[in-house]
Amino acid sequence: MEPLLAYAFTAAILAALSSGTVSPLVVASGSIFLAVEMVHAVLAAGILGGLALALGWSVPPILVAILAVSALSLTATALMEAGMEADTAVGVTAFISAVIVAVGLYAMSRVDPTGGSIVTGLLVGNAFLVGPEDIQGLLAVAAVVLLSVYLFGREIAYVYFDPEGSRVAGVRPGAYRALFNVLVALTALSLTYVLGVLMAHIILVAPGVASHRVARRSIASLLATSIGATEAAVIASIGLAWSTGLNAAAAAGVTVSVVFLALLAAGRLGATRNA
Repeated sequence: MEPLLAYAFTAAILAALSSGTVSPLVVASGSIFLAVEMVHAVLAAGILGGLALALGWSVPPILVAILAVSALSLTATALMEAGMEADTAVGVTAFISAVIVAVGLYAMSRVDPTGGSIVTGLLVGNAFLVGPEDIQGLLAVAAVVLLSVYLFGREIAYVYFDPEGSRVAGVRPGAYRALFNVLVALTALSLTYVLGVLMAHIILVAPGVASHRVARRSIASLLATSIGATEAAVIASIGLAWSTGLNAAAAAGVTVSVVFLALLAAGRLGATRNA
């Protein structure tokens, strides 16, 4: 296998692992608006990473992006904890992201006239431009997401479904909201690097919606269905893009549609048989 294709498949597997794990929590907690806006925050974070590269910083661009998107997600959390409505807090974060994008693009054009290509890459994905440093970053994100959901998934769900009860029980809602928001932001970042902003919106939400309709027996089956479907769709998209010349986002649009429509159809068929 050619190195570019091997890196692309590895990046796709790691991004799908993060997304398939977080997506059911996004849907169950009603945080779809947060997930969508975190993708916009990733656009700002990616531009900051590109600007750091253009300025000759020795810090890997993906590390700058990880730190920036985490900071933006924590900003949304801080606003929520200060009493602001969740949607309003996320909207304020989106405004901050938009300002960063505008100012960052201007600064990048002054430093490197070709820097606008970074935006194009973020929109349609950089699957075949992923390098070893990016793989390390995506691996770190996947490890953090998996470990956090394994250790604190129940507490996160408790905080969102019964915030008052969680306070009475001694659970700290703010800490778990912050953790969840960071996990969503990091997952959005990994998806954007591989498949672009356009498809990251869909893949953050679709696995959760489909898995909740198909796998209702246990949390384990819910996560297994979500991760399996996401892996199938994302890996197939890389293969399709490589073999046809489509960009990663276009290929993902085809494969995601096929996989999740098939999954929903299987769930409906199963429900009909059980009835």
